Amino acid sequence: MKKHLHADVIAGGIMIVFALIWGKIALGFPEIPRRFPLFVSVAFIFLGAIILIGGIRKTNSNDEKTVSPISWTKFKYVIAGFAIIAGYAFLMGTIHFFPATLIFVPAMMLYLRIRNPIQIVLTDLALNGFLYWMFIIMLKIKLP
Repeated sequence: MKKHLHADVIAGGIMIVFALIWGKIALGFPEIPRRFPLFVSVAFIFLGAIILIGGIRKTNSNDEKTVSPISWTKFKYVIAGFAIIAGYAFLMGTIHFFPATLIFVPAMMLYLRIRNPIQIVLTDLALNGFLYWMFIIMLKIKLP
């Protein structure tokens, strides 16, 4: 019988790699602002390790139900979601935070199969309004 690598092994490994890259970037920040991204990086490394170890156990398991081969059909939705998030990051650098968020939220909601236009518009406006109030008015932080 051919042994297949469980999808969690790849997912956990990718998560750890991205967390390490995030942590390396955060080390270049000033001391106080770097605390949160470093905390997130360490948390993602920890969670990625848990997923990786679980995937290794599932790969080594003799139970056929826990071992699932990696296939395009399983990862195409993850890749599409990642592409939307990467597009959001690109837009933030191009058209700034609030216009990019006005585009990102409906795009992600449509991707997640939320089709009610009233719900999409209200969520988008409420989120942007809250973020504006929190960061610009209350915290006096200038967003990119």
